Amino acid sequence: MNLKYINANEWIFFSNYNSPKGCQFESHNQVSILIYWASTNTQIRMKAKISKTSEEFSDQHFQGRTKEKNALAISSNQSEIIDSFDEVSKNFYKTLESMTPETNRPNFWGGYSFTPYYFEFWQGHENRLNKRHVFDKQGEEWIEQILQP
Repeated sequence: MNLKYINANEWIFFSNYNSPKGCQFESHNQVSILIYWASTNTQIRMKAKISKTSEEFSDQHFQGRTKEKNALAISSNQSEIIDSFDEVSKNFYKTLESMTPETNRPNFWGGYSFTPYYFEFWQGHENRLNKRHVFDKQGEEWIEQILQP
């Protein structure tokens, strides 16, 4: 995931809707996201419900991207097995050459939005005496908890 926006409580990224993760989001609208920083031995775990952004929002983002990024979004069957990288490169350059300023966002590519309802801040320590601090949204209230290592 390549996070592009945080609007209020909404976190937004873009992807191919036909990719394995896109298909998984269709069948199950909850996600767990992990972010790890090795330099500080710290991890943040989030839980959230996920949904597609509006077509208008996806269109607006697509139009603001470079022609090259859009050519890759159009030409790539994200996460599919390929015979060679040359195949990807040829598809990319063929698509790039055929694009015009009027090229629209493909319907198989767009935004996903999630609003976390659970944060766990994990900090690793010697002897696995790790600190785990949780914020869990229950209704409109955030409940703060400490977990065992």
